[in-house]
Amino acid sequence: METFSLRRGTITYVRLRPSLIAALVFLSACSKSPAASTTSANEVLLELGQRAVLTGDIGVRFTKVVEDSRCPANVVCIWEGNARVELTFDGPEADSLNTNGSSGPRSLTHKYLRLELVNLEPYPGTGSTDPLRVRLRWGYLPD
Repeated sequence: METFSLRRGTITYVRLRPSLIAALVFLSACSKSPAASTTSANEVLLELGQRAVLTGDIGVRFTKVVEDSRCPANVVCIWEGNARVELTFDGPEADSLNTNGSSGPRSLTHKYLRLELVNLEPYPGTGSTDPLRVRLRWGYLPD
């Protein structure tokens, strides 16, 4: 730690060594990804690779985008296209959901929950550099 005296006060600063800076950068990169966003009582927004706990014993992870053929926002298309995402429920088995219901299921049931894919963000052609995220809506199955 070095100290400099000025006419009106004293300035103290710490000189960090390059190895310490590198270690701090490495540790910050190794930290866990930010928690999933809960947008409402029964919706969750997950970035690619994130996991959310929906209820005490059911967690879901957004593992990958299998397909994204959605029509870009800046183009006129004759078909809206489809995005298919892969989700896992605390195990090795994966389930896929689609943004376009005619291409495959938009929702699924797991144990006592129903899970629906609301959308995949950002939408193609918007110029957004935001990371890929899925918005999921879930609810309990009727008794």
